[in-house]
Amino acid sequence: MKPDTNPLTLGGLIDTLGSQLIHSLTGAIGLDQSVSIPVVYDPLDDLPDIPGGVLLMTGMDPSTADTLSALRVAAVRGFCAIVVKLRGSTPLELVRVAAEIPIAVLSVVDDAPWTHIGNLITAVIRSRSLVDPTDSAAGSDLFVLANAVATAFDGAVAIEDVDRNVLAYSNLEHHEIDPLRRSGILSRQVPDLAKHNEQYRRVMVANGMVRFPFDASDGELPRCAAAVRAGREDLGSIWVIVPEGGVHPDAEAALLEATRLAAVQILQARSSVNFERQVRAEWLRSVFDGSVVVASTATRFGVVPGVASVVVAFLFKAAETGASPPLMRQLTGVIEGHCSVFRANVSCVSIGPIVYVLFPAVRDATFPLRLAQGAAAAVESRLECGVYAALSSPKTGPEHLSDLRHEVDEVLGVLSSAGHFPDIASAGDIQAQMLLLHLKRELRDKPRLRHPGVSALINHDHAKGSEYRASLCAYFAAMGDMAAAAQHLNVHPNTLRYRIKRAETLFGLRLDSADDQLAIWIQLRLAEDHATLGS
Repeated sequence: MKPDTNPLTLGGLIDTLGSQLIHSLTGAIGLDQSVSIPVVYDPLDDLPDIPGGVLLMTGMDPSTADTLSALRVAAVRGFCAIVVKLRGSTPLELVRVAAEIPIAVLSVVDDAPWTHIGNLITAVIRSRSLVDPTDSAAGSDLFVLANAVATAFDGAVAIEDVDRNVLAYSNLEHHEIDPLRRSGILSRQVPDLAKHNEQYRRVMVANGMVRFPFDASDGELPRCAAAVRAGREDLGSIWVIVPEGGVHPDAEAALLEATRLAAVQILQARSSVNFERQVRAEWLRSVFDGSVVVASTATRFGVVPGVASVVVAFLFKAAETGASPPLMRQLTGVIEGHCSVFRANVSCVSIGPIVYVLFPAVRDATFPLRLAQGAAAAVESRLECGVYAALSSPKTGPEHLSDLRHEVDEVLGVLSSAGHFPDIASAGDIQAQMLLLHLKRELRDKPRLRHPGVSALINHDHAKGSEYRASLCAYFAAMGDMAAAAQHLNVHPNTLRYRIKRAETLFGLRLDSADDQLAIWIQLRLAEDHATLGS
């Protein structure tokens, strides 16, 4: 299977899901827009910036003013469509306003569970990045498979992974279910009961279908199940509630064929997630390097016009410098996992020893700092290693992302230097230190900028044990207050005056102007020893 590099459009999503399930109330409006992710609407939460997002209006009447207000906010936040259930209503005002904004309004059938709709959209988006769109068999979905098995058995079906998470389930309403199945669907996790350990053990060691009778103690209906495997690797299981009439003689063969198809789907889903993560990471790496700035960058990473982006970078502390690739992968995974809990459109990539996180649309200026603090704490807890975290200044537009990367690199350079700095900081927090670090590099790389008298002074102190450098630095730091500087050095003020005059004479230093004093002070501050400035 080859990956489809063309982005999924809203029209393509509707075609894939089918008109029996979903259709556009606004005609062709927005159908050529790229789709990113489905988002469940919660009127109590602020809507995030999700370019290409599909907003599922769960529990909302499409004819109300609240839905109309949410539509306008969704358009501002970059969403390409909202999805509603009509339930007999005719939302003419909603459609009219949507056509003017414009943003697409989609309707789904009333009896389709919202969870099912969200999972279907996610499955189509993920499969589009991995599957050849001309391969119709590869485009099938675990939910479709669950319904197919349910039809064959005339009983409700659930498909689970090895951790007993419910990956998909049938939604044919005439099939009987019990409280345990209902709980598993609602929580997407099989209830943790003692008897389940033995049930799953039997399924996983069997080579065919396993039957379980009715359990009067908790009302669990009779079931049959089979393991889903790829070679020797257990991937999950398929469970069927046996109908009153029992199981058809050919049912076991049908169930085992379904497990083979489910294995393909689960492996595809795994590969799709990994593939998409790799594509995003490589693309973001190119953007940070400044080699790729194209129009689709904004859509892919959720950069919103007029809304600032922020880059946060993480670096292991000195003791972990030079971390192995496995440790770097763990660092990236912990940071990405923590940040993605709070932001759906976070992108993460490691370049060398640094892990970068892009927050593409930041309206709350304090949010990146809070998330950086939480991610640093998560790394400390999970990996038992400390990290430095650097926050960039906010800038709008994808063309500035490379600059933001270089900015956080400089911040990390200061935080990881031998100084008394916080573990987490922005450029604004340590602006003076960043400037001094930049000047230090300039003096190191461009000897012509160095004052020869300063070099001579440093070398004299090293060879003779004199204290001209300390004396001048104390004098400059005290802003010319001779008494305060002398007290700091624990010498008499006259002694300090003599040293300063002597330094001017011996090394040709001019201290009669503020500019000269500033230039000399900077060079004295940044020179670590006589070898730094040369002889």
